[in-house]
Amino acid sequence: HDDSDDARFVIRNIQSSANPDGAPIEVFSVTNGNTRIRNSLYVSSSDDTQYGSIKMATNDTINPGYIEFNKAGGTRIGYIGYQSPNNPGYLMLETENGYNGWEITGKLMVNNVAQ
Repeated sequence: HDDSDDARFVIRNIQSSANPDGAPIEVFSVTNGNTRIRNSLYVSSSDDTQYGSIKMATNDTINPGYIEFNKAGGTRIGYIGYQSPNNPGYLMLETENGYNGWEITGKLMVNNVAQ
């Protein structure tokens, strides 16, 4: 596009089960340097069986998106984000599937107090 004030690149999905009428759905766009990917973004190697991956996921009107961490083979082992089911208004910092917690090598500020 030759107009730098209105630069835009778009990839659209024409057919999908979620959109049976065939109207284009924007799945990836770049507008004036801002990149948007509809739904989730997966970052992985070409061989998911030997290397871990991450996923940036969207969610719903109650729960915000989250970033998940997966070990080789695709098993999720933890995530950051998602609303706590026990404490609405708080985000989760969660481990699962055999992982026990998060190691923090520097100080962590909690309510303006270094822990």
